[in-house]
Amino acid sequence: MSSTATGHDQDSDPGDHLVRSQHMLARSEASQPGDHWCPLLAAGVLQSREYAAAVLGWCAVFTAHQLAEALDAQMHRADLVRRTTGVPQRYALTHYAAHRPLVADAAMDAQLRHIGEMAALDHIQVRVVPAHAPLAWASPFTVRGGRKYMEVPGGWFAVPGAERAAGVFEELWAAGEPWPRP
Repeated sequence: MSSTATGHDQDSDPGDHLVRSQHMLARSEASQPGDHWCPLLAAGVLQSREYAAAVLGWCAVFTAHQLAEALDAQMHRADLVRRTTGVPQRYALTHYAAHRPLVADAAMDAQLRHIGEMAALDHIQVRVVPAHAPLAWASPFTVRGGRKYMEVPGGWFAVPGAERAAGVFEELWAAGEPWPRP
C-alpha cells in the first residue's frame, strides 16, 4: 500500500485512516477528472448515507464513533464532488453493482434515486455495463491524473497499470448504457 497516497501510518487507528483517506479522496476528486470502474459496489461518491453505512459496516474494524466519523467524511466527499462542477467524473458500474441490494428495499430505492440525482449533474456521468457484456477487469479502479487507484471500504491506494486501465475503462464505458435521468 502506498503510504504517500493514503497518508496511512502503520500504527494508526483504522477509523482515523479511513477518515483521512476520505478527505484526501475528496481533494483529489475536486481537483482532477476521474474515470471510475465499479464492478461490485456503487462508488463511494454515488452512495447514499444508508448504503454507505452498510458498506463501511462490513469492515467490522470500526467503533460506532469511528463509523460515524467515516460516514460523515464520505458524505462530505460526495457533497464536494457534487458541488465541484468544473471537474468531470465518469462512473461505470456493472448492473450488479448498481442494483445489489445491500440495504432494506426503501433504502435501496433511495440509493437508486441518489445515483440518478448524481447522474443528472452536468459534470457527473454514470453508465451501467449490462450483465451480458464481457468484463475485461473484475477489480474496481479509478484513473485520475495519469495514475491508477483502487478504493476499498477501508481506504485507497495507488497501483501500477494506469495506461492499460484507461484503455479498459474506455471499453467498459462504450459497453455501458447511460443511467436514466430523473
